[in-house]
Amino acid sequence: MPVNYSVGSVGLVASYDGDYTVAELEVDKGGERARLFRFRAGGDRWTQNDLSCPLPAEGREWAPAGVVAQKKTLWWFDLSWGLLSCDAFVADPVLLFHKLPEDRALGMARPDIHTHRCVTVSRRELRYVEIIPEDGGDGHDKEAAKVSMWTRRMATPAGWEWDKKYSMRFKELWDDDTYKDTGLPRKVPVLSAVCPSNPDLVYFALEQRLFGVDLPVHKVVEAADEAHELVNMPWPAPASCRYVHAWNLPPWVARDLDLVRFSSSDEDEDQTEELDEEELVKLGMEAAMRMDPSTLKSEVDNFYDYEGPPSPEREVMRQMRGPFSFWLTSEEADADLMEVHRRIMKKRRREE
Repeated sequence: MPVNYSVGSVGLVASYDGDYTVAELEVDKGGERARLFRFRAGGDRWTQNDLSCPLPAEGREWAPAGVVAQKKTLWWFDLSWGLLSCDAFVADPVLLFHKLPEDRALGMARPDIHTHRCVTVSRRELRYVEIIPEDGGDGHDKEAAKVSMWTRRMATPAGWEWDKKYSMRFKELWDDDTYKDTGLPRKVPVLSAVCPSNPDLVYFALEQRLFGVDLPVHKVVEAADEAHELVNMPWPAPASCRYVHAWNLPPWVARDLDLVRFSSSDEDEDQTEELDEEELVKLGMEAAMRMDPSTLKSEVDNFYDYEGPPSPEREVMRQMRGPFSFWLTSEEADADLMEVHRRIMKKRRREE
């Protein structure tokens, strides 16, 4: 790699067709300029883009804590401040800044911030999770402490916003029989990970044991019987989201590795939906053909502005747009997903 800036600044994003890009973001002190280094599949060298950095002028330095990929976009995050994002595949990327939800920004980064804050992608959407003590203290024995999740959504064509998905007080979990059965104490745990395909399933660590919680119903759904043995983790650092990475393994890989998977009832279906892009494209075309011409034109214009030459402003709007929804109702979308599942299963049976 051309720069040894921080492992928390290096991300990997891949596409369905096997293309991938490795990218490292280096933000200058002062936050006015940044450099993006990229290596793309099939290339023979790293490329560099000098970018304008949109960090607010607050007289502080960017503290990289990690990076996640969502579709073609990489999201670098400072858990005390906000996120920087750009499309990793375009020739001239535009860097965007996004605030943390509500009043969650801090004046400076803290050494243990990764034990109670996390940015991740689950069910293809960007999520921010935080363990929040009631009084703003350490909260490790406070029954008033809670864990909350926000989802990043596009509010209007002009910008994004965070929607709070849920919030659970740990007392609700500790009082449940599923938690009592673990034998763990009534202490606030370390935030470890979020299930990649089920955002309701969040993993924590306490006393060297990992356990998964269905937060909306405040129940433990899986708990390790033995102390964890995480790879290359500096002892005695906690099993936080800085060191724990959840993988969404295809079912056949998990079976071959003889792994027991925690999953919701729709997790396998979620994975199956992503297995065959060709079938998804076919259904998208069929949905487009069901539209009247004016609706289709409006949706295409919303998805991407084809008129006029490229410009930085046009690229910013392209990166901020929402997914191509085809104006489907939730019932129509569910029916199409079921059809994707049916076609993929039929195709597999033919191949067998």
